[in-house]
Amino acid sequence: MGGVNPTIQLAAALDRRGVTVSIDHDRVRIHLGEFKYVVIKPRTEGVKVHDYGREWSWTYGGEAGRHPRDDYEGAAKAVEKFLRNLPGLAETALLYRMDHMGMSFEEETQEALDRARRKKISYKR
Repeated sequence: MGGVNPTIQLAAALDRRGVTVSIDHDRVRIHLGEFKYVVIKPRTEGVKVHDYGREWSWTYGGEAGRHPRDDYEGAAKAVEKFLRNLPGLAETALLYRMDHMGMSFEEETQEALDRARRKKISYKR
């Protein structure tokens, strides 16, 4: 990785996907909502000493994931998939940000107008 901090790289890759994060030393904290978070940290449990920290690992709600630490884009993609599969994230601000990342103002406005039109039509029925 040539001197690049893997924690910062992972945090940046997650941010590009609309995931709100903060960094705490060698860990990335994903903010799910008020007082709820997932911590992504270098894997140390159940690995040989020479393999310490070669993978990212995370757990939440009884589910767990891991990914090679030197592939920060792949890790961010794996974390995004993990988050999208959490049943408690439906209708949250985090999922909204993830779904709308990269949309222009015009695209997001059009989506909101279309949603309002659909609601209006469904109320008339």
